[in-house]
Amino acid sequence: PYPTYAPMVTTPAAPTPPPGYHQHDGFFLRFNVGAAYAAVKEENIRAKLDGGGSSAMLSIGAALNPQIALHLDSFAEMMPSPSASGPGGVLYESNYEAYMVRGLGGGATYYLAENYLATASLFLAKGYASAKGGGDTAESEWGYGFALGVGREWWVSDNWALGAILRFAATAFDDDGGLEYATNSLSLAFSATYN
Repeated sequence: PYPTYAPMVTTPAAPTPPPGYHQHDGFFLRFNVGAAYAAVKEENIRAKLDGGGSSAMLSIGAALNPQIALHLDSFAEMMPSPSASGPGGVLYESNYEAYMVRGLGGGATYYLAENYLATASLFLAKGYASAKGGGDTAESEWGYGFALGVGREWWVSDNWALGAILRFAATAFDDDGGLEYATNSLSLAFSATYN
């Protein structure tokens, strides 16, 4: 009988990903925007403003390795039409149209498996209060603050990843009259990162 031969089947090799594909390397850019709850306490007279609002942060820097990125951060939170209360939680009508906190500083992000992340920032912070009826905007002195966040992102292209970050932020500053203010906020933000 004639020998039989099995047909030779070759599997094409998988294409090699381009350099930097789904890796944290080189230039780092991240933008967060989302919803926040914030509270501002005036420590001397124990007054408080609180309410829902919006939060945003822009981070620009570079990845040191696939796990760690260092970045400069610009941070802002806006609280329109905040509720006001005095000692003992007594509510009263607020004189403010909106309250905003801004921060400028730097931070780091650490990436874990499957693109889970933890991020932290330290920054100089300032508060702004807009009076109702088109009055002047009061501005605090520069103070300080920090932000801590956890989240996850999913790669949607070679270098872009989208996800969400849950962030806690706290700031402290004085006004020109010597009053002391402290803010705390919790935000859930959409995240877009190029790296």
